Amino acid sequence: FDFYKKQASINNITDSFFDQSRVNSPVLVIRIQGTKERISKPILAILREFKLLKICSAVIVDYNKENYEKLTLISSYVTWGFTNKKVVSSMVTKRGLVFENQNLQELSNTDIEAALGKQNILCIEDLIYELYSVNSKKRGVAMGYLGFFLLSPCEELKENAVLPL
Repeated sequence: FDFYKKQASINNITDSFFDQSRVNSPVLVIRIQGTKERISKPILAILREFKLLKICSAVIVDYNKENYEKLTLISSYVTWGFTNKKVVSSMVTKRGLVFENQNLQELSNTDIEAALGKQNILCIEDLIYELYSVNSKKRGVAMGYLGFFLLSPCEELKENAVLPL
């Protein structure tokens, strides 16, 4: 009986914090921790669905009730927030990578036109617009093509470290 009370309270919390005014807004989700061996199967399935397989990988998703519930379930492994155009454009231009033949490659306009030309996405600017626009029907298509891998903070700190004398 306690389990059902706890589940009901969790449902009340998720219902009360869901912001109805921001539905279909882009949300940036970044995986921050968790090894594959220590994560339960349902959580791992959600991380796979969002393509957050490695630590420091990122994805842009729609903000809706279903995704919000998934984000609350995986909240101890990811951080997320609403994005603006500046963040989306810098993520795409600096960190955007494409999977082609099991290899990671940087973005180019010819690759985008070849893969997403049928959806009328022809260049990097069109891709940024579709990822940022609020009521975009093509965001799922664009994110199926694109992935972000961030530099881990430890590596970044090593590069910028000041050695003592």
